[in-house]
Amino acid sequence: MKGPSIIAFTLGLSLSSFAGIAQDSSNTKPYQDYGHQFNGKCDTNINADLRFSNNELRIITDSQQNILINEQGTVIVDGKEIDLNYEQKSLAKSYYNDIEHTIPMVASIAREAINITNIALSEVFTALLGENSQVPIMIDERLSAISKAIQDHVYQNPDSLTFDTTYLDKDLGLNGDFEREVEEMTEELMATAMGEMLMVLGRAMMSGTGDMDDFEKRMESLSTDIETRADALAMEIEEKAEVLCDTLLQIDATENQLQSISELRDLNLIDVSNKKA
Repeated sequence: MKGPSIIAFTLGLSLSSFAGIAQDSSNTKPYQDYGHQFNGKCDTNINADLRFSNNELRIITDSQQNILINEQGTVIVDGKEIDLNYEQKSLAKSYYNDIEHTIPMVASIAREAINITNIALSEVFTALLGENSQVPIMIDERLSAISKAIQDHVYQNPDSLTFDTTYLDKDLGLNGDFEREVEEMTEELMATAMGEMLMVLGRAMMSGTGDMDDFEKRMESLSTDIETRADALAMEIEEKAEVLCDTLLQIDATENQLQSISELRDLNLIDVSNKKA
């Protein structure tokens, strides 16, 4: 069982959208699996269902083991509390605290990544199709709705953060069918964009060769324009991504230590590869 990575989802959305809309997508890697690399420095995979609510961390492992950890470091496996020494309990508490600390970081980066996608695509298509284009409006409506849904989910309880990968899978649709859903959204956007492009092309042909040449140049640079604008905006979240990467590495290291406890040998929520030079 694999739960989704919101970071993978949002930046995957950027890549998939660019690949689907831009003419030249040869340099765009498709979204694959639930993993993400921050500029090639932090490769993360989520391997279990994670449910954080009411100040409790619950993990459903691939073997269907139900592990509950609270802020005191108490660990309950399949309904039975396990005996831990002081060091083990401290590890469990650190594991809980780090995951709780990570949730708002993930939500923040995810929403900023969505915003980057929104701005980059909207600006480029507005420049291409004009201020009256419906395509940027459609992009904004779709992506803003996803961003708001993430925010509402994480902060629905004023007394505790919430993060449920099952909800994100089924209710927000951030599951294994994600690529197909992005393709469907892209097809709808492209249908509108193509209609508007034909109108712009028609006006350019009627106006003369100069306008026609200008439109052709804008079409040819569409993919590059999107990539350039997105890269510039992405620099704004690079520092946050680096901090998140370090925290995820710490969670993975603590998890590896907890696996030495016999009852937690199947605990494998996250795998992180540090690719820093």
